Amino acid sequence: MKKRIIAGLLCLSLMLPLFACGKDSGTNSSQKETGKQSSVKTDSSQGNDNKSGISIASFPDQPKSALESAINAAKLDYAVEIIEYPQNEYENKIKMAFGTDAATDIVLIDGPNVASYATTGVLEPLNSYWPEDDFNDLVESSKSTATYQDKIWCAPLNEANTLLFYNKDVFDELGIVAPTKLEDTWTFDELLEVCEKVTIPGERYAIMPQMFSLANLNEGMTFTQMLWIWMAGGEVLNEDATKADGYFNSEKSKAGIKYYADLFSKGYATTEDVINAYETGKVVMWLNGPWVVGNLARDFPDFNWGATPMPKGERSASGAGSWNLSIAAESSNKEKAWEVIHAITGKEGAAIWCKETGNIPARKSVLDNDKTYSEYPYDIVNEQLQNTAIARPVTPAYPQISEALAKCFAAVAYGEDVDKAVEEATEKMEKALSEVK
Repeated sequence: MKKRIIAGLLCLSLMLPLFACGKDSGTNSSQKETGKQSSVKTDSSQGNDNKSGISIASFPDQPKSALESAINAAKLDYAVEIIEYPQNEYENKIKMAFGTDAATDIVLIDGPNVASYATTGVLEPLNSYWPEDDFNDLVESSKSTATYQDKIWCAPLNEANTLLFYNKDVFDELGIVAPTKLEDTWTFDELLEVCEKVTIPGERYAIMPQMFSLANLNEGMTFTQMLWIWMAGGEVLNEDATKADGYFNSEKSKAGIKYYADLFSKGYATTEDVINAYETGKVVMWLNGPWVVGNLARDFPDFNWGATPMPKGERSASGAGSWNLSIAAESSNKEKAWEVIHAITGKEGAAIWCKETGNIPARKSVLDNDKTYSEYPYDIVNEQLQNTAIARPVTPAYPQISEALAKCFAAVAYGEDVDKAVEEATEKMEKALSEVK
């Protein structure tokens, strides 16, 4: 069974990294050829040979300086080497490192791909390392992402969430007041009323209901598009993430997909590929994550923005799940690897990491103790994370699930019949799920 699963995973168009760790975790020529190294040494570790230390595979979007700050605060007595690969090459580079001296003790994994890694046997379960009371400090969505088949496979660097950003100048001009509390969030019908008010046919669209324009079929699209299913009261898969039929094609799920499709057919959203559509005023509202706050401050400092909780259909829902740290099953330094992971993702390390990167903590204690997360708009994020956040399904078939879902949403946005698009996607999902059972 394992051979069949691994073979299937290697054939995925959204290839997942396969990796292992050699007995020697020191720098070697293969690493020098494929990645950039940074060796972190606290005062107590100066002079140590990194052969007794720990290596981490990473990429530049995860700021190395923030990783180093968290590691240094733990005052470990050995070196920690951070090997960076270009992000668009990250997974291929890690895959190539499988079974070679270039592999690392710790690797970064995106949340929905955890089950795919766990199934191949390349990860070390963390249950025996992680005290239960400390694990329970995680918000529920992070606990869900980290766990597969009753085992813990990773520790979250941070969490993610989603907000509905809006152009405050347009709202002020039209006298629209957006909710700032979850209890006051717009219903689906109220959102349509706002869309009608702000749309100027042929000139300005009301909403971009996904992270990127439709030309992009990537995980950011799936992360935001599946929210319309959840908000409508539907599900992508069943609770065990083993079945799509009866869930993705349920009446509630189809209602959410139809609502999304109607945003386009009514002229409130566009299929055009417009660069910086929100920032330049072409689109008034944008469904995205809290990282938009920092991006706007950096690149569009004069843009007058606001943020409101996710709208509600049959229920409230917001996105969750981000990057995580895992230990390679073949690492010969698992105890030290866990110490490094805990240094970065424990209460102190998580606070350092999130403060330096602007990310949202996955730990309830950090969310509660830092006043930043009680201030707008992070107070909305905090409330949603602890009450409405839903993690993406955890299954070895997730890459195919994600691809089928994104293609379904793109098809209905371009006018394809919802029932037809949903059934086609459901069939693809069922096929993928059957191959990993």
